[in-house]
Amino acid sequence: SQATSEEVCTPCRAGTWSSTVGSTTPFSCLACLQGYWSNATGLPSQDGCKACPTGTWSDTRGASNLETCELCPPGRQQPEVGQAHKGVCISCSPGTFSATAGQGKCTPCRAGTWNGDYARRSCLPCPTNTWTTSTGASQQGACLPCWSS
Repeated sequence: SQATSEEVCTPCRAGTWSSTVGSTTPFSCLACLQGYWSNATGLPSQDGCKACPTGTWSDTRGASNLETCELCPPGRQQPEVGQAHKGVCISCSPGTFSATAGQGKCTPCRAGTWNGDYARRSCLPCPTNTWTTSTGASQQGACLPCWSS
């Protein structure tokens, strides 16, 4: 409805938006979708809602702050923005790890280490007198004897 001279337009609260011009009721305000948030008031379109960053997700509709975007746990990654449920947090593959929460991508094991399991927070060192020459080793068998000269 159009506002009359006695009515005052009310901006949509943070976490919501409306393309309706001259609305005097909060019922025309629509919530930002799950995986999105906004701390601004009076948004004119859904485009003003910000996506939760990589490594996070949120199942909250109408979120008004970034803190509603929850971190994927260590040992998992989440490479996409705007995700709406915890199931998008993917286990790190063998040969990779994620030491901290909220990672967009798992890190390959560095040379001299390996990891044969999913969802690891770290990689294991090669046994004494062995080494891997490349990163991302997923088997201890990749640790080869060191050659002395």
